[in-house]
Amino acid sequence: MLSLDDEGLEDLTLRLVLPDWPKAHRTYRGPDGGVDVFSDYGLPPQRAWQCKNYADGAVDWGKCRRSLKTAMGEDNPPLHYTFVFPRALKKADHDYCSWLGLPTSSATHCLPWTTGTT
Repeated sequence: MLSLDDEGLEDLTLRLVLPDWPKAHRTYRGPDGGVDVFSDYGLPPQRAWQCKNYADGAVDWGKCRRSLKTAMGEDNPPLHYTFVFPRALKKADHDYCSWLGLPTSSATHCLPWTTGTT
């Protein structure tokens, strides 16, 4: 998993979600509005995945926060928002919601999804 480039991680994410979300699709290259894969074409979409390819180093939570803010600032933000990482998160990374500044009563669920193991 660690040898995937950004596009490869996005393609893998799409392939993993397609069985449960047959209308899932990738966003176009370039500015993606904080989302790489949508679950459907609904407004709002049921789910969104944002791939962050931090394979070797620490997660840049500032970039994650900006992606989340961008996605949630849309007219029809996704109901569930998931960050995808190509490796298991470190213990310090598991406190991501406080880093992202999410209120505990947020209606939008923001979760990490890793392709690695702990």
